[in-house]
Amino acid sequence: AFSVFSGDNDLLPIEPEEVSEPDDADPESDDDQNNDENDDVDIRDLHEGLLLLSDQVAEDVMLPKHRRCAAHTLNLVATTDLKKVPAWSHRKSFKNTLKKCTDLWRKQNMSSAISNKIKTELGSKLPYPSKVRWNSLYDSLKHMSNIFTGEDKEKVRKLHALMDNVTGLDPFTAQDIDIIVEYVTVMTPIAMALDILQSEEYAYTCGLLPTIFSVQQRLQSMKNRTTKPLKFMKAVVIRLLEALKTRFGYLFEEEDLLLGTAFNPSFKLYLIQLMQANKVPIVKQKMVEVLKEFIDQKSDASGSSEEDEEQNSKKPHLWRDLMSTNKVKKSQEKLDIKLQREVDAWIEPTDKTIPNIYMFPEKHRNAWVEAFMKYNTSIPSSAAVERLFSMGSNIMRPRRNRLTSSNFEKLVFLKGNSK
Repeated sequence: AFSVFSGDNDLLPIEPEEVSEPDDADPESDDDQNNDENDDVDIRDLHEGLLLLSDQVAEDVMLPKHRRCAAHTLNLVATTDLKKVPAWSHRKSFKNTLKKCTDLWRKQNMSSAISNKIKTELGSKLPYPSKVRWNSLYDSLKHMSNIFTGEDKEKVRKLHALMDNVTGLDPFTAQDIDIIVEYVTVMTPIAMALDILQSEEYAYTCGLLPTIFSVQQRLQSMKNRTTKPLKFMKAVVIRLLEALKTRFGYLFEEEDLLLGTAFNPSFKLYLIQLMQANKVPIVKQKMVEVLKEFIDQKSDASGSSEEDEEQNSKKPHLWRDLMSTNKVKKSQEKLDIKLQREVDAWIEPTDKTIPNIYMFPEKHRNAWVEAFMKYNTSIPSSAAVERLFSMGSNIMRPRRNRLTSSNFEKLVFLKGNSK
C-alpha cells in the first residue's frame, strides 16, 4: 500500500557549500604525509553522492505523514496528566488507598504461602501491575473492584480476613472501596480505547478519531450526570477531558484523518456529523475529488475505446478535436453528479466493524476501495508493529544466521499469519 499511496516528497535539493582553505595550508606537505594512507581508499565527491541520493529518494517510496503513537499518548493522559489534577481534595485519600493495594500485591508476590492462601480463599491470585504499562494497574484495580461489587460478598469478608490475619495489613474501608470502584469506572473508557488502538483487528487510521471522541463523550456524561454523581473522581474526569483536548484536539482538524474516517463503511459521514458538523461539506467535496481522481487515473490507463477512435477518425481533424473536447466535458459533468449522489447517500454506517469491499458503492467500487486504502494505510499505534518485530528474534536463531533479507521477511510474516 505504501508503494501506491506514499506521501509527498518534501525534501529540498542539497546546495553545495564553499569551503575555504586556510592561508597557511601547505598542500604539498599534506599530500606527502597522507600518500600512504590514501593508497587503498576509494575517494568520491560527497556532494555528488548526496545529490544522487536526493534524486533516488524522490523516486522511492515516501511513508505517510508521521504522527505520535496514539496508544503512548493515551498512556500519558492516564499517568503523567493525572499527576497534575488541580484542586483535587481527595488526592491524599486516593494515594493511601493505592498504597494499601500495592502493599497487598507486594505481600502476595514476596511469600508463596500468602500467595497460595489468597488463591485458595479467593479462587485466584490478585493480578500484579507492571511498572511499564498503565493497563496492568487498571486491570489489577478492576479485579479488586469486581470483588467488592460482585454478588459473592463472602469474597470481600475472606479478603479482609486475609489482610488482617495473614498479611498484617489494615482491611479496606468503605471509602477505600468507593475510591477503587470510582477510579475503575472513570478509567474504563481510557482502557477500552487503548485496547482498540493497540489491537491488530482494528488497526486502521480511521479508528483514531471515533475512539478518542467516544472516550470524551463518556467522560463528559460522567461529569454531568446527576444520578449517582461522582464523589471522589470528578476532578479526575475534568482533568482527563482537558488532557484529551490538549493532546488530541488538533487531530480533529486534520483533513486526512477526517477523510479516513468518512471512507470507512463502519463510520461514513455519520461520524463526521457527530464529531465535526461544520466540516461535513468540506469532507464531502474532498471525497468527490479523491474518487474522481482515482477514476480518471483508471480511465487514462485504459485509454479511449476502439469505437470512439473509429467514429472520430471519420471526421475532419479540427471537428474531431472539438467534438472530443465537448464529449469529455459532458462526461466529467455526469461523473461529478454521480459521485456527488454516492457521497450524499454515504450516511448510515454498517453494523460490521471490519470493512470489506462489498460494503462500498457498487458503481465505482474500485475507486472507493482505493480511497479507503489511501487514507487508512498507516496505523494509529505502534503496538501491532512492535509485536511483529518481536517475532524476529524467534526467526533469527544462531543456526539461521545466513538468511537473506527477503527470506527473513517472508518467515516473519508467515509466523505472524500463523497465529
